[in-house]
Amino acid sequence: DFKTGEYFGKPIIKLEDLDKYKADGYFIGTAKSIESILQYSKRLQSIFPNAKIYISNTIPACDDKGNKLYFDKTYFDNEFYMSKFYTIDTFINSLNSNERRIQITYTSKPNLVTILCDKYGTDKGSNRIFGNPYNTGIPHFYSDVYYLLFNHSRFYVKKVFECGLGTNNPNLPSNMGINGRPGASLRMWRDFFPNAVIYGCDIDKDILFNEKRIKTFYCDQTDRLTIKKMIETIGESDFDVIIDDGLHTFGAGITLFEVMIDYLADNGLYIIEDVSDADLFKYIDYFKIKEEYIVYPISFYRGVVKDSHILVIMKIPRVRN
Repeated sequence: DFKTGEYFGKPIIKLEDLDKYKADGYFIGTAKSIESILQYSKRLQSIFPNAKIYISNTIPACDDKGNKLYFDKTYFDNEFYMSKFYTIDTFINSLNSNERRIQITYTSKPNLVTILCDKYGTDKGSNRIFGNPYNTGIPHFYSDVYYLLFNHSRFYVKKVFECGLGTNNPNLPSNMGINGRPGASLRMWRDFFPNAVIYGCDIDKDILFNEKRIKTFYCDQTDRLTIKKMIETIGESDFDVIIDDGLHTFGAGITLFEVMIDYLADNGLYIIEDVSDADLFKYIDYFKIKEEYIVYPISFYRGVVKDSHILVIMKIPRVRN
């Protein structure tokens, strides 16, 4: 709708934004890839050699199957998603900037991580969107990427740490509801990594437990001293995998990260789950000045969308002489 600047109810380009370019014509459409946008733009340029072709970074309103995509309001409040216009040359330069995006298109075939998520009742993944008896909400689908990241090394992983056991106390923030199963993800990791000891922590002392290859500890991830005391009690370092599935706030995430990153193995992965749309950009800004890490923000557009971002963080390998 040119008058409202909306498509499927989502703002794209308004007439007043276009008017400042004083163009003789406008074309708004969709493309399968960046390459096809460039090819189409170059064809237009060959047809109209004296015209200046502008390309916009408009957000897609539907996927390649025609399904509507829904975005949280915070997407449109961030400058990253504001409409910008590029000439062909500046558009190419923007692709060569530090901003990187990777899209993974995958099939819905079951994998072992997803199967174990359903078995134990963790919302990290599922073979179904509805009907999980332990999680009444829509699950995340992190298990698809976790299988990709870890399947080749699952027999070699020795130590895994996860913050957040999934409390079912409705009076605590970030709880899983009264039907939640505390410790579900730890049991999933134990089965997936058959040679690993799984360490977990939570602020809810009532759900702490120990069983075969699983040890859990009290921790308040907003308190550095509590985190340090916990890791001293554990008495381990060089974790192969560290996962933050705790409070799900930027402040708590950074507090835990700044202590626990020293206990990550050189070739390990540090993962922050359930990052909200607003916090995603805070993390991106935070890690821009952290040259010692490689960070991959990954967004999921299946199931729960508004907080389905994870950060996969790696230490940059030391150069050895």
